[in-house]
Amino acid sequence: MDKISIGADLPKEICAKYQNNPYALIEILHDVQEELGFVPEKLVPEIADLLNVTRAHINGVISFYEDFKTAPIANTHLKICRGEACQSMGAEDLIKQANQLA
Repeated sequence: MDKISIGADLPKEICAKYQNNPYALIEILHDVQEELGFVPEKLVPEIADLLNVTRAHINGVISFYEDFKTAPIANTHLKICRGEACQSMGAEDLIKQANQLA
């Protein structure tokens, strides 16, 4: 499957894999993201209906865990340490430079 195409049955198939169990929400979101590369906002209402939970609950889980993405992400990822030791070595300047180049 193409990373950005969304099959109409994808949410149903993934939720069915977990017997539409709302306690499997994190696993379901991981499977959606594995399939598409992100969790599209337009799938949230259908997943909510299938699991009998609110959209707010799903959006809360997505926003709480920073590993979930709601938009396609670039092929190249840059992570910069923000710890004290890294800051003392110029991490903030590096972040500013990276943002200027993005």
